[in-house]
Amino acid sequence: MKRKPKKYLTREQILRVKDRPVRIRSHRYGQIRLKHLAVLDLDFVGKLAKKRLSARDFCTHLINHQIVSPDITLDEITAWPDRLLARAVTAWIQSEINSDFKAEQNASAFGLVEGEIQSFIKEQLKQLQDFAAPARQLMKNFLSHITFPDVSDLTNNIVGASMTPVFEQLSTATAQLSKVGEILGGNIARMAAVRAPTFDFGKLVQSLPRLSELLENAERVEEAKKALETEGFSFTGHVWADVFYQSLPEYGPRIQAAAVTNKLLAVTRSNTFESSLASSLRQSTIAGKRSEVVFAALKAHGNRDYILSIPVLLSQVEGLFTDALILNDMAIKSGGNIYARESDGTIKKERGQKVRLTGLHGKVQHSRYRGEEVMRTICGTLLNGIVGTRNAILHGSSTKYGKAKLSVQLTLLIYVLVKELAAFETGGKP
Repeated sequence: MKRKPKKYLTREQILRVKDRPVRIRSHRYGQIRLKHLAVLDLDFVGKLAKKRLSARDFCTHLINHQIVSPDITLDEITAWPDRLLARAVTAWIQSEINSDFKAEQNASAFGLVEGEIQSFIKEQLKQLQDFAAPARQLMKNFLSHITFPDVSDLTNNIVGASMTPVFEQLSTATAQLSKVGEILGGNIARMAAVRAPTFDFGKLVQSLPRLSELLENAERVEEAKKALETEGFSFTGHVWADVFYQSLPEYGPRIQAAAVTNKLLAVTRSNTFESSLASSLRQSTIAGKRSEVVFAALKAHGNRDYILSIPVLLSQVEGLFTDALILNDMAIKSGGNIYARESDGTIKKERGQKVRLTGLHGKVQHSRYRGEEVMRTICGTLLNGIVGTRNAILHGSSTKYGKAKLSVQLTLLIYVLVKELAAFETGGKP
């Protein structure tokens, strides 16, 4: 009889917080991610204010401190155009401090940003001072309720009745700690990026897995991730939750490929997958124009008619990738042709002639997704097999291409590309 899986509390259920970075799209770097303002950051901001930097330098150092990705230096951020730096600090202020904050996307924004942050810090310090006195008293109450038995008592009966008063006192002390948590609500808790939970130790302990289970699950997840990478599906790594990885069958290397393909085939043929893809297509005006063709190919894929699904999917993968290049100002469409753009936005030229991008290989080679992990991984997948396969199939030299794995790969590439385009257009998370 199959054992029913145990349900564990998630991090969000325990801490009641969603830790999502602030995201800004840029032509040069793709997606820029900035971390939230936490209590530990206040010391940095305070010291930064004392340096009496120019407003622009203040914003540059702030972004350098808060940036999560891409991995770039302070010198590179300093070289950003005013428009990009202003967009980044404004988006961060609107997310972290004041959703109504508005500023022009030019150098005039920097002084407003510096003033907004300094006013915010002063307000938080005032609230901390107002909070300090009652918090100290509550902490004294908390500590006064913890009195452990004598060592001799513990030695005589280490798990017996002598421990009962300890747990009773700890329960009372926990009630005091909850009051501290209530005071820590609002801005202070938000800055710390962790909301104080209401503790129910009984339910919490019951819900926690054993250490051996944690280690076993973590090991299983890592093995599954490696299997996906080995089989050419590393570009989907951000799509799956750990529960999906744990559900992948444990087979030996000889039948690993078939096991992974069958699992992902079942996913891509499901109604849930089709609904999720349809939702993303509706969010993107650019990708949405491809809906009729994409769903025709998806229907053939669902019917396991891979000879029909694969050529259509290949053409749409190239089309979506081209859309992404144009949207990121890496290419421009003119007169039915696709031309390469330089990093400064001008059309690339060689020997005085515009550089035309033809074929999937040339487009991938031209792309500059060094700061966007998802798109960079997609480029790697395309170059390491899909490009060569595409040419042989669409040029008619291959007739033995109707394989489930290739159809699954292409279906998932379309899924990820559509989500990336939708996120770019809406400014949201893929």
